[in-house]
Amino acid sequence: MYFHVIFHSKEGSNMKELFISSSFNFINNHKNLSEYEKIKIKYGLEVMYHFITKTIVLLLVSYVLNFFVQTLLIFIFFGTLRTFCHGIHAKTNLQCWLLTITTYIVCGVCCKLVNFTFLIKIIICVFTFLHILIFAPSDTIYRPIRNVKHRVKLKLFSLLISLLYIYYIINHFNIYSKCMIVSLILISFSINPLTYKIFNLTRNNYKTPKQTIRKG
Repeated sequence: MYFHVIFHSKEGSNMKELFISSSFNFINNHKNLSEYEKIKIKYGLEVMYHFITKTIVLLLVSYVLNFFVQTLLIFIFFGTLRTFCHGIHAKTNLQCWLLTITTYIVCGVCCKLVNFTFLIKIIICVFTFLHILIFAPSDTIYRPIRNVKHRVKLKLFSLLISLLYIYYIINHFNIYSKCMIVSLILISFSINPLTYKIFNLTRNNYKTPKQTIRKG
């Protein structure tokens, strides 16, 4: 893919390094950071860069393929849930690119072409709500959720948002309800223990000792 080549070429690498170094220098010049904080900020800036570039490519591809609105809605609804439910992250940037683009393209097409009957909507809502109730929040080895109160807070917000989605889904038959359904399905797969096993990732990392942050 043309955009993928750009962001992974020498020019793309220079863009990333420029973004990370300039942003880090700005922060470092205004705050007295420890070595751990410096590592954490650099890691966060790299994650932010990849998020921005993937979002741009994703929206451009969806626009060209004529399901921009569906992709944008899934991006918003799923992103809101993922903020509190968390879930898997690919081990490498290449895996992340492939999974992100493929998943959103397939989901965008589904939202545009597939119509859900009321019975199917109920089954999906029950299935996904139980997943969120049991498995959310699901952390990663690089972002373990160690604080008990924070985990409870994330669980409550996850359940609240999913209930709001379910209420809307049951009472409406439109593009928004379809994108909410797909978002609930996506988040259920991303927090499912079987998905973690398939990708050889660990769950409940808050139970393990603290580790130094390193790039995946």
